[in-house]
Amino acid sequence: MAMNSPSDLYPDEAPSAPSTSPVPPAPNQLATPDAVEALARPGLVARYALFRDTLHPKADVVYHPCGGNDVSPSAAFPDSRVIYVDIDQRSVDGLKRGGYEAHAASALEFDPGKVDVLIMLNPQIPSNIPSSHVAENGYVLSNDYHGTASSLHQNTQYQLQAIIRPLPNGELIFDTENTEDYWKEIDSEEEFRNAPFTFGAVNYSTAAKIVEVVTGKRENILTEYKRIIEMAREDAIQRNAQMLTEQPGLAGLLGDPSKDDVLTYSHGGRQFAIATMLPRKKGTVDDIFVFQKRGQKV
Repeated sequence: MAMNSPSDLYPDEAPSAPSTSPVPPAPNQLATPDAVEALARPGLVARYALFRDTLHPKADVVYHPCGGNDVSPSAAFPDSRVIYVDIDQRSVDGLKRGGYEAHAASALEFDPGKVDVLIMLNPQIPSNIPSSHVAENGYVLSNDYHGTASSLHQNTQYQLQAIIRPLPNGELIFDTENTEDYWKEIDSEEEFRNAPFTFGAVNYSTAAKIVEVVTGKRENILTEYKRIIEMAREDAIQRNAQMLTEQPGLAGLLGDPSKDDVLTYSHGGRQFAIATMLPRKKGTVDDIFVFQKRGQKV
């Protein structure tokens, strides 16, 4: 069973939280009641501003595809040409009413020319085409809800420079230390207990409750939870094998327990949803990952 990631969440916004800081429409451009209006989100503006003020990048052209009605880049880069592209016509109309440069098109086909900064937040498209428009030594800012940062991390044209993330007290930091730790799972009880919430990953509190019900134990939560994941995987493999024996036509339709984000595990007459993803040593999918495009070697 795959766990879907949200496509419309932004830093500092809970799943049910409304958007903030509306940008009023341009004069004499009144919106209809069901119109979408441009919004700048303070949490994002603060993150982009930290990037801007830390690296002082060339930012003549900023490109933000797949952002819906989000105009946070314009607030963070007021002196830049910011290009917005989205397939949703209502969002594009809202941006145009606000005086922004917006195009109703697919980011897989639109050509913005060479850009200095690409911002990809929650895109449900691959990063390869938008990132191909970034100039040498330019930057990409992305989160990892849909694996965008992970795909860029595997792209040899790009190098991860930093992770913009909040400390427990809410202060934002431009973190350049041990950034590879984002792609490493926690491996100690202390790390598990202190790991921040991240979509798709089990948290310590939930794991501790499952461990206590299944094993009766209240310690070594990480070790015990990993053991439960493996038991759940083995049960799923056996269930799939039994189903294929009874219904061979299901071949190719059943999921792969070794790759599933969530498994079902039965114990004592109860069923548990077992998230197989553990928190990372550093960062969450909600953080902003700063990649720089490598210049060609002379």
